[in-house]
Amino acid sequence: MIDVNPLIYKQSNVNELDNNEQISLFSRLLETLIRHAIKQKNGETIVIDKQLTYKSGKTLCEVIKDTVIKWGRTTHINDPNLIREMFKLIYNQYDGIQQISQCLERTYVINEKSISQCLERTYVINEKSVPDITLLLRKLSIVRALLTVQMDSDEEAIMISCLNDIMDNRVFYQHPDLMRSLCVHETVMGVMVNRLTKSKQEQTSMSSMNDIDSIIQINETGENQEIHAPKEDKVELVTTCCKFLSYFCRTSRHNQRAMFEHLSYLLENSSMLLSRPSLRGSAPLDVASASVMDNNELALALRESHLEKIASYLSRCGTTRNEELYLQGYHDIGWDPVDGERFLDFLKFCVWVNSDTVEENADLVVRLLIRRPDCLGPALRGEGGGLLKAIREGIAQSLYIARRQNPDDPVIQAAYQEIIDDESMHNLNEEYDHLQVRLPYADDEEYIDLGAAELSFYSILVELLGRCAPSEETIKMGKQNAIRAKSILKSLVSMHDLEGVLGLKFLLSNENSMPPGLQPAHKMSIILFLERVYGIPDQETFFRLIEEAFLPDIRCATILDMGTVSESDMALALNRYLCTNIIPLMTSHAHYFNNCDHRSSLLQSILQTIYRLSKCRSLTKNQLDTICGFLLAFASQLKPSMMTPLLRKLVHDVPELTDQTIVPLRMLTQWYEQCSRYYTISATEEEKRLTMVLFQKLFDALASR
Repeated sequence: MIDVNPLIYKQSNVNELDNNEQISLFSRLLETLIRHAIKQKNGETIVIDKQLTYKSGKTLCEVIKDTVIKWGRTTHINDPNLIREMFKLIYNQYDGIQQISQCLERTYVINEKSISQCLERTYVINEKSVPDITLLLRKLSIVRALLTVQMDSDEEAIMISCLNDIMDNRVFYQHPDLMRSLCVHETVMGVMVNRLTKSKQEQTSMSSMNDIDSIIQINETGENQEIHAPKEDKVELVTTCCKFLSYFCRTSRHNQRAMFEHLSYLLENSSMLLSRPSLRGSAPLDVASASVMDNNELALALRESHLEKIASYLSRCGTTRNEELYLQGYHDIGWDPVDGERFLDFLKFCVWVNSDTVEENADLVVRLLIRRPDCLGPALRGEGGGLLKAIREGIAQSLYIARRQNPDDPVIQAAYQEIIDDESMHNLNEEYDHLQVRLPYADDEEYIDLGAAELSFYSILVELLGRCAPSEETIKMGKQNAIRAKSILKSLVSMHDLEGVLGLKFLLSNENSMPPGLQPAHKMSIILFLERVYGIPDQETFFRLIEEAFLPDIRCATILDMGTVSESDMALALNRYLCTNIIPLMTSHAHYFNNCDHRSSLLQSILQTIYRLSKCRSLTKNQLDTICGFLLAFASQLKPSMMTPLLRKLVHDVPELTDQTIVPLRMLTQWYEQCSRYYTISATEEEKRLTMVLFQKLFDALASR
């Protein structure tokens, strides 16, 4: 402290002194104050220096440990969160080696010379990828910087451009774990959440404005003249985020697990962007599907609440129309097969994983579908008309649209007339005229054929039910749940409907694109359900299916091969359907061909038709192997006399020695090994002559090569 008493005394007598004395006194007072201030400042500096003196032997970790332990010994800390953080801090001081190990496991080394300094799980990026890494980090920093900004159209355009650049970056696919380590998926999820939240707020405000406008119009005119304001679809950012996250899931199973943590949010928003064909694969539901696709561990981790959410959306599709399509001018069919198909797809990914059924999910899906009959569509619930009627109505609706588009096409006209001539379909034409079915505009890539949508819905539904069917091994074990599930599935779709759908004809077009109406993919689902639920119980059922369904479809493939569209979309789809479903089914039941002399004409038709199928130009090697496998199994059940008509053809075909003769050569090799004794002793003169001519021409062809 400064002793101010003498100064105050002197100040009281200032007025009595002359001016020179006043100046001298003021100078001395100011000098005294300055000296005192400097002395006090020097004293504080000395104290600070003493406090910052380094004490040897004390590291930062030791200071932290001593301090936290000292805090822990006090009794006034009662906050459990503070106590938890204190112990966590203490634990981290003793867990340094483990933390270093975990960090090194997530380390990416740019320079290959540093590999020896890292652990085995360290990922290495070649020096050539340094520009890609630099670009990736720059774009990622821009994305993260925009997270804190209220984005307008300009910012959204920058965000979309950055996300597309990241997806185009080679590092995105070559180093999926780096993407996860950088938490890129969390950043993109944050972008999507912000955009969806903003969209919901805009919809809420817009709906409230529409309500006010409608009330005003009612008050003015006495009638409800509510006008829906046109909505600006700002979905490009959301679709870009969804596409990014879908690719992220497909690059690594660990990335799938990282996205699986957000499954609940994705399913909450899974009903959006499903009605636009161009956005398929870019919706929240697609990200949810990608997060569980072909991953047994994550499929088993699905909770009932997840599937319950999808079932609730699917049930709504079975009873209400698609408002988005209705506002675009589509006719109201009373339900929504477009969105429903997408939800069924997700359930299929949950049930069918890596070519096997996840029984826990299959049982749960069957229970949910039965609990909510609206999920099954109008045809399979309650008093619906059944699967066959629904498929025929879908075909008729699709052909009606095609007939309106191409009124001069005789093939479409004839196919539509054949459907309408059925007694149960007489009123469909008038019904479609009354509904004013919307036709596609010129270059309308977003157009949806609602008839084709119905066909796709029921085919995927039947496939899902077939995937949910318990295996024969489970049934033989006598499990009551499995037996009950199979009975439920049989009650939903009858054998009569399955045979009826398989017997429907394909529309063969001269164009390269797929024709309207029934397509091979639809029948593939029916075959799968037939095999897994009903099976082929007897020989008569097997032959009936071959005569009424399988042989006509095989002939369709051979007809397309003879035309100018041998490699059209329809021809290739038919080949896939036949060689993936029909031919393997016939091969596995080849024992039914044994001892059936009374069906010799059918056997001849099968042999000739399948052989003609093997000569199709658009078949792949695997498809040829499948056909060859059937011919070998089929020939092993035939009597030698049944092969004579085919030998007459082979005499001309086999000596050509082309790629198409591999199948008959393999069949003949097995045939003559199997029947060598017959052709030596009991063969007729014609059979011996055909055999001799066949081998002679074959040897001549080999000699001339």
